[in-house]
Amino acid sequence: MTLNKYNIEVFGKEFTISSKEKEEHVYKIVNYLDAKMREVSSQTGVIDFYNVLLLTSIVLVNNYLTLLGDCNKKEKDLKYAKKIKELINLIDSSLERKDFL
Repeated sequence: MTLNKYNIEVFGKEFTISSKEKEEHVYKIVNYLDAKMREVSSQTGVIDFYNVLLLTSIVLVNNYLTLLGDCNKKEKDLKYAKKIKELINLIDSSLERKDFL
């Protein structure tokens, strides 16, 4: 896959980037980052590009790690639910055969 070049603007600064992603996806990411940086700047009063970028990065990594933890918990919950279902089926089949005590 070839790299495409994109001229983007984030928080008032222009950059040229290369990406294998489609244009629509690149601009979706860029627009999200720009909006988050503006939100962080508005909430903190920080206006320096690199300081806002750092604070926004911290917020986004925190959000990512929180979601990752939630996914891991749900995955673990699904494993427990599957094991419980297996145990219930085992108990049910034992009761049907009257294989208990």
